[in-house]
Amino acid sequence: MMTVGILFFELQPGKMGVGISVLSYNGKVTLGASADENMTPDPGLLVNHFTQEIEEWPE
Repeated sequence: MMTVGILFFELQPGKMGVGISVLSYNGKVTLGASADENMTPDPGLLVNHFTQEIEEWPE
């Protein structure tokens, strides 16, 4: 069974508007996301789409 984990972290300084990281290890997937709310008003929506896609991955 695949486990999906969500990890949020703060936006790094600079001009980066959206940051996404995906780590897959030992049957687990960790998704990290950071977003500038001026460029991505609803980052939770973006994360939800990633989560839905990951949950559809074959085991």
